Amino acid sequence: MMPATWNEIVSAKRATRDSLIVTHRSTATPEHTTGISEITDVVALQKLLKAGKVSAEEITLAYIQK
Repeated sequence: MMPATWNEIVSAKRATRDSLIVTHRSTATPEHTTGISEITDVVALQKLLKAGKVSAEEITLAYIQK
């Protein structure tokens, strides 16, 4: 039997990762975080974090759900 190609290994690892992320992903997005993953300016994200308007977890989840 031939060893798996790197493409097959990557596909299997991505499938595993995706199935594990799904178990922790919230289907409800807080209203105030809608559109957060559209922010491309890091300074703007830092200002939101510093002001306490969003949490690091909310930003991370918004990008995961994107």
